[in-house]
Amino acid sequence: MTMIVDCDSAGGPSRRVPPALNITSPNFDRERQWDMRRLLVVEDELLLAEQMAQTMENLGWAVMGPARSLDEAEALIASRDPDVALLDVNIGGQSVFPLADVLHRRRVPIVFCSGYDLGDEVDRFTGCARLRKPVGIHQMYAAVNGLLDYSRTAIA
Repeated sequence: MTMIVDCDSAGGPSRRVPPALNITSPNFDRERQWDMRRLLVVEDELLLAEQMAQTMENLGWAVMGPARSLDEAEALIASRDPDVALLDVNIGGQSVFPLADVLHRRRVPIVFCSGYDLGDEVDRFTGCARLRKPVGIHQMYAAVNGLLDYSRTAIA
């Protein structure tokens, strides 16, 4: 079953977006980032990957990556699981679904991003979300936070 993200009529999240987290501030505690929510970003388009990562960092997430290949993503999750994964479906001509299978077995909620119709391929991943590229900031924020909230209530 795929999760539907609750957005307002303008396409933004129905909850308030927190203020930006200024990680360049001298008051920002780098050690605190390990207590923050961790988001794995896997996207092979450099500019889009950097934009996604920076946006989510500014919204209070500790970003793992962005990984631009499946090998990079596997290395990132070798020692620590993310709280949520944001995955482009096609990474350098390779399907992201083998990585998604690993994350799903570890009970990591997944947001799939694609500019193409995903069809039935993602239906086997319960509790996931789908985003169609181009992805807006509000859509991405609502999907990632919605999945985190959903996974916490499903486990509790």
